[in-house]
Amino acid sequence: MKEIMIMESMETEKKEMLTGMLYLPEGHQIDYPHGSGNLIYKEMLYDPEKVDDDTLNYKFLLPAIEAAKDQAVDFIVGFSADQNRIILGYKNLDEKFQAFTAHQQAALFTEFFLNQNAGEDGGKLVVKSLLLSNQIDNIVKKNEGTIHYTYSGFDALVEEATSGDFQHAIGFDDRNTVVVNPDVRANASEVMDLLSTMVLQLHAQELSLFDKHVNIQIRYNLFGEKTFNIASGSKKMFDKFRTDPPADLIHEELISITDYKKRTFSNLLTGRKGSTDFEQMNLVQLDYSSGLRISVEFVEDQNRIVLHLSNFTHCYDKTRFAESRKAVHDRLLKVVVSLGKF
Repeated sequence: MKEIMIMESMETEKKEMLTGMLYLPEGHQIDYPHGSGNLIYKEMLYDPEKVDDDTLNYKFLLPAIEAAKDQAVDFIVGFSADQNRIILGYKNLDEKFQAFTAHQQAALFTEFFLNQNAGEDGGKLVVKSLLLSNQIDNIVKKNEGTIHYTYSGFDALVEEATSGDFQHAIGFDDRNTVVVNPDVRANASEVMDLLSTMVLQLHAQELSLFDKHVNIQIRYNLFGEKTFNIASGSKKMFDKFRTDPPADLIHEELISITDYKKRTFSNLLTGRKGSTDFEQMNLVQLDYSSGLRISVEFVEDQNRIVLHLSNFTHCYDKTRFAESRKAVHDRLLKVVVSLGKF
């Protein structure tokens, strides 16, 4: 395991150092950031042939988390084998490692990106996939940025991020893709540079990634997300969500339907109807008055449905963060239980 040090002085005391662990695929070609600050990176490599990186989550990071237990590691950065996607591991209040979801990670980067060098000419664009939570929209709106929507995947994000006349752009999807440069290798390097700048600034303010996460959840509403895979009766169930979406069953008021298969949307409160700008896809999104969003995706070649649920609550006090987070996740679980009868 090798170490790469970014420091202002070799005499800096160890307690002032910030340490990140990189969990990387063997044969990686990622240029690490070069700049000032008291930051150490340690490497841990994995065999892409033996590690499933289809879903970047806590399980994917577990080998790095286990290795970090016996070392002074403050955060972990895991890269997928294609180097397009990353996942951040952070320490909670109990000094135990957890992993950010794609939504939480995108919120962290979005808020930092929009506030870095604020006021520059040319504007700032944030691109997000359709399945990311609306918290990203809240952050962009309150920080006077511009937001565009697109499909998931590196290529789709790059295409949308480079389509406008913006000096700065960043893109995210629900699979942990982060795009700041169209070139894959350069992108990985620039993402690391962005992350390094962010953690160093937080460290200077005596804040951790977890502290920043809590601050974002308080300022832009506390969001929770759940994703579930359903393998049986998929096509029939998908069509039912589109033609007879649940409302009374889950005790929620349905206010809008966006059907990407028919390429239409309907606002049930105003009666307004229209068409979407996206190509046909097996996705329907249902929005409810409480802030609940149910996105139903039919993966045709695998004959399965993926349910993406998102909702939020207000949390104005850090001392109530854990309680509020549990409340929003409990609400989502109740929705899932009710949908089991659908």
